[in-house]
Amino acid sequence: MTGLWYIDGIDIYAKYGIGISRDGFGGLITFPSIKELYYNDWPESDGIDVDLSEIKLNNEAVDLTFSCVTRDNEKIDDFIIFLTEPGYRTLSFTSLGRSYRLRLNKESARNVEREAQEFTLQFYDDFPRDLLLIYPYVLGTESGDLLITEDGQYLIDMSNSSTSAMGHGMNMPLSEYQLDGISFSKYGLIVNKGRAEIYKIPDLKTNLEVNIGSQDSVQYDTSFNVFKSKEVTLECSFLTKNIDMFWNNYTAFFSALTAPDERLLGVDYMNDTFECHYKSSSNFKIEMHPSYILCQFNLVLVFTKSRPKTTVKVLGTEDKLMFVTEDDNFLIEI
Repeated sequence: MTGLWYIDGIDIYAKYGIGISRDGFGGLITFPSIKELYYNDWPESDGIDVDLSEIKLNNEAVDLTFSCVTRDNEKIDDFIIFLTEPGYRTLSFTSLGRSYRLRLNKESARNVEREAQEFTLQFYDDFPRDLLLIYPYVLGTESGDLLITEDGQYLIDMSNSSTSAMGHGMNMPLSEYQLDGISFSKYGLIVNKGRAEIYKIPDLKTNLEVNIGSQDSVQYDTSFNVFKSKEVTLECSFLTKNIDMFWNNYTAFFSALTAPDERLLGVDYMNDTFECHYKSSSNFKIEMHPSYILCQFNLVLVFTKSRPKTTVKVLGTEDKLMFVTEDDNFLIEI
């Protein structure tokens, strides 16, 4: 069990006999939510106008579950005292290939058995950009091979590009979703569930309403209808060949998603593109197998403007080419 978890360079199992639950890494991988954005919500227009010129991230609460084979509390107390020393603690996880700067907040839960104790500690990660900056992503191929310079010495660093990602090294179908024209498949990203969320229409904005106490019901302005913005939750999975590819794809995707200005989400089955921005992610669960890495999570996007569209049928051919008038100006509507 030694050599798996280090805090400030100390092997916590070797010194304190304390390990971390295999299922306790989800909070470490969660990408932080964004801070509240400034926006205008015009009553006569669909959606909202959001200032996305500069996106800032919140800090993130991280719950880690520890276990210790002990009937008394001496080892755990020593461990807690160590964690509460001044400054941040650097937690390193061999299996994840990552280190984090965290500060202890509280103990969330404790379970005492006959010969063991399990306890959950909540930390705060006050350095949300570390997820993007400590592990710069590099350009790769669909098969997962890293692209290097002609002399074979250097990886091609794409840290300053929001549109490049590594290959996933897996046999994956082409995704029905694109982020700014780049298929989710390029990131090794699968959308498991989300069609109903995208189909669902936004709520209507409230028009002028007069409620007079001496009259039944209300007087409501029905002369027009406009829609609010809406939140869409996509249940997603990263699927890559190894942990290095996972972190490269993770970094590339969330870097692109939180770049300045609105993002465009392409949806093939609707033949449509939606203006949106990132809001938050949650419920990260990572499975590390010898031949692949699977990381499931929920992704919340805000569709800033969205309304049902009128479908117009036009005359076309069997290979889906549309007939137009002789002057090439108008489709022939059926």
